[in-house]
Amino acid sequence: MPKYNIYKIIRSKLDELIFKFESVGLKKVSSRKIDNYCFDFYFSKEPPEISIWWVKVYNDFIPKEETPKNLAYFSSLLIYNNDVCYAVSMGKSHFYLKNYCDLDFGLNLAERIIDETKLTIKNAKYFSINKSKTITTYRGPSRIDYDSGESFHYIKAKTIDEKKWGRTVSFGHSVCFNLNIKPDQLAQLISLIEETLKKPKILTLPRIEMIKDKESIKALDRKLALAIEKKRTKYSNR
Repeated sequence: MPKYNIYKIIRSKLDELIFKFESVGLKKVSSRKIDNYCFDFYFSKEPPEISIWWVKVYNDFIPKEETPKNLAYFSSLLIYNNDVCYAVSMGKSHFYLKNYCDLDFGLNLAERIIDETKLTIKNAKYFSINKSKTITTYRGPSRIDYDSGESFHYIKAKTIDEKKWGRTVSFGHSVCFNLNIKPDQLAQLISLIEETLKKPKILTLPRIEMIKDKESIKALDRKLALAIEKKRTKYSNR
């Protein structure tokens, strides 16, 4: 069954992402219009050669005229219109996509489509003294629970609608679907995702969220500056 690892790209950063693609050897090899989206396929025509660790180890057994190296092809399919942009990652292209994506996308969607009683894997960070990070794998589907100070980073769980989303989906910075659909049907999936993200959450996951409100940022900056000044004064009076 096809696997689609999908990132939501910040629309205003699309041109920057394309420039990055070109700088690392990804070239646009095809483009088509499907529904209301442009589909641009970027492919590494000449991927760099990669050294193979065992070639050096078994050098005495390999003919001297042979210098075997691996070629790791990678690619990405950009799906976009004037309002939104998504990217499907293949190979190492995820290394570049993560710098231009909406980091909250995966968990935002998870809060709307997962069955909270059927969690299979979770990766969480902690803001406590005793531990900083855990990866938990469950023997069978389990209910989502969490401790004080725990922040979800990645989860894998069954969905509330297998026909729409597939049986089990992974959520992090991207969302990894296992769906028996062809690439040109991704236009329908993207539209479904956009529609779903506008709906109310069916559960709330504890997680780190970036503060985007400018007034809140200013208030927190002032609070931080006052705390630093207070501590500085305290130590200078000793």
